[in-house]
Amino acid sequence: PAAPIQHWLQQRAASDSSTKILHMQALSTVASAARLVPGFLVVDFDGTCTVKETIGLLPRLAAHLGQESAAAAKLARFKELEEEYIAGIRRVNARHDLDGPPPASLDLVGLERCLAEQDAHSTEVTNRVGESGVLAGISPFAVAPTLAEWAANPAAPPIAELRHGCASTLGSASAAGSRLGVLSINWSPPLIRATLSPLAAPLELWCNELQPDGSIVLPVPGAAAKRARIAALVDAVCARPVVYVGDSPTDLLAMLEADVGVIIGESASARLIARRFGVRIAPLPPSLRECLAARGAQEGEVAAAADSPGVVWEAGSWEEIRRCLLGELQDPI
Repeated sequence: PAAPIQHWLQQRAASDSSTKILHMQALSTVASAARLVPGFLVVDFDGTCTVKETIGLLPRLAAHLGQESAAAAKLARFKELEEEYIAGIRRVNARHDLDGPPPASLDLVGLERCLAEQDAHSTEVTNRVGESGVLAGISPFAVAPTLAEWAANPAAPPIAELRHGCASTLGSASAAGSRLGVLSINWSPPLIRATLSPLAAPLELWCNELQPDGSIVLPVPGAAAKRARIAALVDAVCARPVVYVGDSPTDLLAMLEADVGVIIGESASARLIARRFGVRIAPLPPSLRECLAARGAQEGEVAAAADSPGVVWEAGSWEEIRRCLLGELQDPI
C-alpha cells in the first residue's frame, strides 16, 4: 500500500519548505520499509495502561499518610465530590442527546463542544477537590513506597493493576526505536511512574500535578489539551507515524489528531460519544502499514474536505496492539 502511505505523508507536510523536504525524503523510505514502527507511541494512563481508574487511590494515600482522625472525613468528602463529578457529566451528555441519530459524517464541531463542556465541569470539580484539602499531605516521595507496602499486604487497599501486555508492549516499542509518552489527566506523576515501574524504558510524562497542600495544577485539563500535545508531536516527528492509545471520551480528539488512534478498554461512554458525533470505530488492522494505508486512502477520497470522516481503531488487548505496531517482533507477551 505504498501510494496511500505516500498520500498520508503528503498530508503531513507542513507549510515550511524545510519540513516539506524532510517529508519528501521520507516518502520512499517509509512506503517501502521492510520494518515500520511508530516514531512516537503515546498512551493514556487510567483505563488504558491500567485495568481500572487510579484516582481513587489518592484520597486513600492522603488518609493513610495524614492524621488518622481526619481520614474518614477526607474519604467521605472525596466521595461526595466524585458523585458531583459523575452527575455533572451525565447532565452534559443529556444536553447533547447522545442517544440521538449519528451524523452522516464526522461532526467535529459538535464533538469539540461536548468534550469542552465535559472538560469545564471536570476542571470545576477538580478545583473544588483542591480547595477542600482532602488530598493534602501526600508527599511525592512517599507514594511509591506506600504503594509497594500495600502491594505486599493483602489487607491493604488494592493498588493499580496494569493491563496484561501493556508494559511489555511499551518496552518492545522502545527497543524497536519508538519514543514513548504518557499523556494523562491523572493528578499524580509519582503514582503514574510507580505503577509503570515494570516498564524499564524511558518515557515522557505529561499530566497534572497534585501539590503538597492538596491543590492541583492542571497543564492537561482535558480533551483539547491532549489533542494539542499530539498535534505538536505530529508536527515534530516527520518521518514516522505518531500513535495514540486511549480509552475514554477525553482521548477521542487526540486519537483523531494522531496518525493512528487506537481505543482500548470497555468505556461505553467513549463509544456512545464517538457514534453520536460520527467518529467511526473499526477493528484494528493487522499492521501499522495497513492503518496508514487506510487513512491515506480515506483522506485521498475526501481531499481534505471539512467534513472528512474520522476513524479510530479498536483493539481488544495490548497483545493485539503489539501485533499491529510491532509485527516484526515475535517474542511472546
